[in-house]
Amino acid sequence: MAAAPWYRAGTVNVANGSTAVVGVQTAWKTSAAPLNAGDVFLGPDGKLYEVESITTDTALALKTPYQGAAANGAAYAVVHNFSNTLPADLYAKLAETLQQYHLSWDEFCTWATATGDVTFTNIAGGVITLPGLVALTNALNGRTVKNITGGVTVTLTTAEAQARLLDVTGSGNNTLKVPAQSGMWVVSNLGSGTLTVLTAAANSTGITLAAGKRRVVMSDAANIAYAESRGTMSDQDANNVNIVGGSAVNLTSLGIGTSTPSAKLHIETSTTTQAVIKTTSVGVGDIADLQVTSNDITLRATAYGSTHGARPNQLWLNSPSAQAALILATANTERVRIASSGNVGINAGSFGYETLGRTVLAINGTSSGFVELQTGGVNRGYLGASANNIEIGANGGFVSAVTGGLERFRVDPSGNFLVGVSSGASHRIVRGYGANDPLLNVSGNESGSTQFFSGSPGEFGFNGAASCQHVWRNATTGRSLNAAGTINASGADYAEYEKNNGLSIPKGALVGFKTDGTLTLSHADAVRFGIKSTDPSYVGGDTWGSAASVGQRPEAPIFDQPTYQGVSKPDQPEQRFANPYDAQTQPDQHAQAQAEAEQAHQAALAAYESTLAAWMQDQAAYQVALQAAQADHDSAMAVYQAELAAFEGRLEAARLLVDRVAYSGKVPVNVQGCTPGGYVLAAAGPDGAIVGEFVADPDFAQYKRAVGRVNRILPDGRAEVAVIVH
Repeated sequence: MAAAPWYRAGTVNVANGSTAVVGVQTAWKTSAAPLNAGDVFLGPDGKLYEVESITTDTALALKTPYQGAAANGAAYAVVHNFSNTLPADLYAKLAETLQQYHLSWDEFCTWATATGDVTFTNIAGGVITLPGLVALTNALNGRTVKNITGGVTVTLTTAEAQARLLDVTGSGNNTLKVPAQSGMWVVSNLGSGTLTVLTAAANSTGITLAAGKRRVVMSDAANIAYAESRGTMSDQDANNVNIVGGSAVNLTSLGIGTSTPSAKLHIETSTTTQAVIKTTSVGVGDIADLQVTSNDITLRATAYGSTHGARPNQLWLNSPSAQAALILATANTERVRIASSGNVGINAGSFGYETLGRTVLAINGTSSGFVELQTGGVNRGYLGASANNIEIGANGGFVSAVTGGLERFRVDPSGNFLVGVSSGASHRIVRGYGANDPLLNVSGNESGSTQFFSGSPGEFGFNGAASCQHVWRNATTGRSLNAAGTINASGADYAEYEKNNGLSIPKGALVGFKTDGTLTLSHADAVRFGIKSTDPSYVGGDTWGSAASVGQRPEAPIFDQPTYQGVSKPDQPEQRFANPYDAQTQPDQHAQAQAEAEQAHQAALAAYESTLAAWMQDQAAYQVALQAAQADHDSAMAVYQAELAAFEGRLEAARLLVDRVAYSGKVPVNVQGCTPGGYVLAAAGPDGAIVGEFVADPDFAQYKRAVGRVNRILPDGRAEVAVIVH
């Protein structure tokens, strides 16, 4: 039997530059058709080499060194030398060669018309995949045409996806998948059914195009993204263009409503209102738009989502130059300027503090600058400056300061400064939630401080009698005052209030104490004696006028001034108009502009007069409300005056039932004929009343009746004594 013309059993190991070839599972010498010198070796590199010699079943030598890259376990082939081949073998080899030729030709023809990848088979049986000629041409031209029919899913090859223009033809509702990679394409559905565009990634989401529609789509490798708000925007057709994704689109000019654009972007419409530019976000809706009418231009930011790029919910008007300012003007006159430094000027083109590195808001008025604060079109207050003064004003209400969402202080319409409380008949500072909380710290720059703490009234509280200061006490320690230094007073003794049983006792008189601790002027009823204080510095037992004894002192009512709710007083409009047209060279435009300005001024005057009339009416109504509030306040004040008089009566009645008796210090005593160093003793007068007796050197029995030792003699002859208490 004739030997087969090709030998391909096993694999080979070859090395670049070497003539040695090592066979793996080969039988080059012992096979039915052994190899011979002169046979042709087709190497893994696809080149032909002459066989020099065959040593063993697994070793042969080439006549010239192997030129390809080193390879192990590679496919190969050996063609037997025709000189050693029978005619039948020659015919078989020729037939096999012709078959390989036709296969290669068929593959070439397929490649020449293919829009996808094509696989080529070499002589040794190896394969290589290349993009089809049409795919290559489309890629070079930026376009891939894909025919899909029968409602199937087709995935683009990498080569096909290199084109950015994807035209899909065919019939049926089909699906086109692009590779799972980031990119942007213009997809046109030129077929008769719908076309769904996805990525090759698992669980991809995408878009569906109706027949005859086109979209510019972007892939983030996982899904197809496109610009559509809440799914309400129609697919694009010949009258609409939707550009989506992150890649730029270069246009010489773009016209909307015109076929002859005269600028990069030319929008023309016959209607009076036209949305010129609108941006939207998927799942959110409109973000911003620019609207133009015959009278004005409106730029709106309407985003209500939480994230829209790096600037959520913001409308940017940007002047990118480091020196450029953003200026708003009316009637060709600058009104608002935002400098490149961020400073803002209203009717002010310069900033006095700009050189100090401060960002400022400058408001320039004719004689003063004011910021009017309104709610509901009603003037509520203002911030202002005139001359060198700064004003903060409230229109009938209060002025307050707030931090952290909480009011910290206010000044009410009566001028009361209130901290931590919203009402009061005087200045008030309220802080803390219980006794002993710190309220106020007053100090100099380098000196110590005076501190105030909240307290509690205790059992009785402070006396309700008139004084310059009322102080409660600490709930824990009972203290009202701690002092690092002395506490100085003009008085000279310490006294305590004692019940007097309704007696009228003059200052400096000797008094006695009955067994129940109350005062008496009868010597026989007294068990001990004392002196009524004349000018004490400290007085104890001051509970007779407490709220528990005479009731709470009434508080004066606060005038509740009504808040003005009417319209603000309008400013009379000024006719300031700079005609942009020259009266000589553009008389028609000049006259028309002048007429329109006059018409606008007359309309502003009419509006002013209408608002002024409403303001006058509201002012009259406010005066009525103000008078009613004043009447209510006067009525409340009358009730307060009556209650205060009743309280003062109870207080005076309680005061008449007590007297201050000295317990230490120096006090005048109503005794004449004394000398310093001696003693004043309590004695019984002729009528049994308590009188003073001077004894220069008393014995012990007399000393027990002593109420003081004479310190000096006063100008009126009375003795001043150092108080002795037994």
